[in-house]
Amino acid sequence: MDYVSRLLTELLSNVDKYFDRNLVLNSEGRKILGKVIATLMTSEFKDKKLLKKVRKEPTLENVAKLVEAILGSEAVKNLQKLGGAL
Repeated sequence: MDYVSRLLTELLSNVDKYFDRNLVLNSEGRKILGKVIATLMTSEFKDKKLLKKVRKEPTLENVAKLVEAILGSEAVKNLQKLGGAL
């Protein structure tokens, strides 16, 4: 899960790099999300429905929900301070 945590932190701490102006993941962000989802699908992560939703609609809000499910709400708040647009 440490690998997933690092990838998700990278996404949310660099919103302007990985999300477009509509706050949807761009191609580089989707590559990172693909790695996250592939890792979580083979792990014991329980909320497969959330993974499906994030894959289908890779918005900033949905990615933040995934981060919250994995790292907790405190992590989302800390990433907001790093410069995310959450």
